[in-house]
Amino acid sequence: MKPLRLTPQAHKRLSEIAQWTITNFGHKQAAAYERDLINRLNALAKGDLPKGRPCTALFPESADITDLNFIREGAHFIIYRDTPTEIQILDFVHGSRDLETILDDLSDDG
Repeated sequence: MKPLRLTPQAHKRLSEIAQWTITNFGHKQAAAYERDLINRLNALAKGDLPKGRPCTALFPESADITDLNFIREGAHFIIYRDTPTEIQILDFVHGSRDLETILDDLSDDG
């Protein structure tokens, strides 16, 4: 099992997701969605199925994102980088957002 490390951006986004879910669906749904996200992260760290996929599967022409991977949970893409020593969780991106631009920005940060 590889350790997980959430970037400051990923921590910030989780907080935003929780607040938005509480506002729109209540505390019970926010807790359930948070649990789903955490379970997905734990499965990723253990190497359980389903495994993540390279972000180039979404945008084949984007050579800058070759080191980024994703896995879905609910309405969000979990964007991560799998290194030899850890899994770096970079961001949680809602499917309605401009994913290609966000991936390009995340790749620039790497």
